[in-house]
Amino acid sequence: MQGGLSLGRPRKTNVHRDANGISREHERLQKLDYEGRLARRALDLENDGVNPENAPDRLAGVTLGRLLLRWRADKSDPGGISQKQYNTGQRLASVIHRHASINGYSLNIKSPGFIMIGGQDCNEPPSDSEIAENREYFKAGYDAIMKICREYGLHARNLVYGVCIENWPLENIHGKFGLLRITLNEVGRAYATIDKRRQISNWINPT
Repeated sequence: MQGGLSLGRPRKTNVHRDANGISREHERLQKLDYEGRLARRALDLENDGVNPENAPDRLAGVTLGRLLLRWRADKSDPGGISQKQYNTGQRLASVIHRHASINGYSLNIKSPGFIMIGGQDCNEPPSDSEIAENREYFKAGYDAIMKICREYGLHARNLVYGVCIENWPLENIHGKFGLLRITLNEVGRAYATIDKRRQISNWINPT
């Protein structure tokens, strides 16, 4: 303190403040960052043949979602997937993530649906019935994919895993959209069979 004046850091004059004089600069920078990321996504969407106006849509952030947006814009677009195929892809990814979590192995990817710390699942331990259910769907999905592989080769397995789990960019699957749809359809049928059997079992033996 000297002459009654503080010698502390001078107040910045080039930042945005509210009516109370509190700095809101962090909010402005966050908005600029968001707008920048949105602009980059819009450009990516345009390159992928998706309307850039879909940039704020969460679907635009993943490959499966972009394929669905293509289909929604034009159901005759051979480079898109239907809502049903999208749902199957999402479900397959969930089953694979859960299988990895239960069995303690890492998929080596970042995913909000698969949070591992030191190789250990942070969620409550699954029950025996949950483990059995996951294994049933995992095996059914795997068998369905391998069924397609017997006709089209292992490209089908790599493709569906790349899109649903690794989020491959669309440029990596150019010319393979038909094979992706065929594989997702087969997985969807396998899941539907289990769903129906479980529904009948629950109806006969309600818990």
